[in-house]
Amino acid sequence: MDSNDLAEFQSKLEDYLGRHVEAPLAVSRLRPMAGGASRAIWSFDLKAAADGKPTLQPLVLRMDSSTDYLEGSPRTEFDLMRLAFQNNVPVPEVLWFEDDVTVLGNRFFIMRFVHGETLVKRLHEHPKYAGARDRIVDQLGAALAQIHRIDLPEALTKGDALKRLTPEEAVRNQEAIFRRVSVEPHPVVEYGLRWLMQHVRPATGMTLVHGDYRVGNVIFNEDGLCAVLDWELAAQGDPLGDLAWITIRSWRFGRDEFPVGGVGTREEFHEAYQRAGGTRVDPERIFFWEVFGNVKWAIITISQVGTYLQGSPSLELASLGRRTAEIEWEILHLLDSPGG
Repeated sequence: MDSNDLAEFQSKLEDYLGRHVEAPLAVSRLRPMAGGASRAIWSFDLKAAADGKPTLQPLVLRMDSSTDYLEGSPRTEFDLMRLAFQNNVPVPEVLWFEDDVTVLGNRFFIMRFVHGETLVKRLHEHPKYAGARDRIVDQLGAALAQIHRIDLPEALTKGDALKRLTPEEAVRNQEAIFRRVSVEPHPVVEYGLRWLMQHVRPATGMTLVHGDYRVGNVIFNEDGLCAVLDWELAAQGDPLGDLAWITIRSWRFGRDEFPVGGVGTREEFHEAYQRAGGTRVDPERIFFWEVFGNVKWAIITISQVGTYLQGSPSLELASLGRRTAEIEWEILHLLDSPGG
């Protein structure tokens, strides 16, 4: 976006905010944020008067994009984050949602900025995060238990707002996505899908599941976990899917000795989750969901590279798409293990 387009975008954003803030206001320091492979993210400062005094609020704008592998709507993501905030889950407070694509060019919502970091390498290596490394696994387990205990309102459980998927339906759903987005053969993904259908079992329960709960999708600081982000893949499903997703190899970022995000063990994470009221963890069922998670991630990367090949300029999509082979290797490794 060139300077003229940015100025126009900022002006439109100020006009929109003027509908919600009953005071003179101005937007400053509007800039795109790192990440956002699935949706565009902008940070900005809102300066407005409160009780006659100027205040400065750091905010974030999260904008929709058309991506094959994203099934959730930004409206549902907004509603879920608001519900999670009300249930004391550490999430950014969401403020306004806009469905009219003519306002800024696509649907979007605005939330409060949470200070901290998301870069996993810094969590793993920086000395100032030593304390965070000691406590974040317990915090992640407790926060996930909070998510799974949320009582969903009827508006989110009816219709297409929040998909309800049994384990078998979850596998069939991933297969349907794979058939739609794959542009070349992927025998390992086919093998993984077939294994999953042969080993599927009824759910341990049906709860709200985050769908992308892992390091890289959380904000942290020196004290550990600050906020859980990226709710666009949320659904109703088996809570063990979230417990397994955070442990897949891709989210360890090279620190395979610590299966939970490169910062802790499965045992520590599961114990923290159960202490906070989460369901009992069955290792055999967790293994099924770890295979499922890798198959799902492989399908996402296939979709991402497909989007790039169809003309998207995003080098991030291209670079993520090249990881499919790594995930296929992990699927074969898992299914060649005693649990497979």
